[in-house]
Amino acid sequence: MKHCVMGILIYALTMSVLPASAGASGGGALSRSASRSTVCAGQSAQAVVRAYYGAVIRHDARLAKSCLTPYYAQQLARVVDPDWRNIATLRSLKLKQAKLSHDTLPGNVPAAYAKPYAFTQVDAEFIVHYYRVESSSNGATIRFIYVVKQHRASPWRIAAIGSRP
Repeated sequence: MKHCVMGILIYALTMSVLPASAGASGGGALSRSASRSTVCAGQSAQAVVRAYYGAVIRHDARLAKSCLTPYYAQQLARVVDPDWRNIATLRSLKLKQAKLSHDTLPGNVPAAYAKPYAFTQVDAEFIVHYYRVESSSNGATIRFIYVVKQHRASPWRIAAIGSRP
């Protein structure tokens, strides 16, 4: 009986400490309420990228797509294995806002989105394992992510993800 009570106490303590330590680790763990949302929660460009990869890790297609501009989501609808379906694991996510040396988005972004109210590039480094490897390889990866704010009051959204700046 004494061991049973001790085991329950240890379990309860572990469960109460784990969520707090996961958020404090800086690993970008999302809260449980954010994981149930269907709207990308991001007050900044980096927050949107973190929310996107959080949804990708959970294979939450609806939340991942909500972090994208409508045009980019439409482009990815034609992809056989988008990130939220093809990434098996993703860890050690590190984000860095890059200094842009140009004032337009990449060539694959249409003119309506090419000159938004604000945009930036976020460099994401992580270790990834794909279910199917076609054009990318498993292991350490860098992605260059263009994040836009179409109008002053609009939210930040991902307009393009590439493997080079």
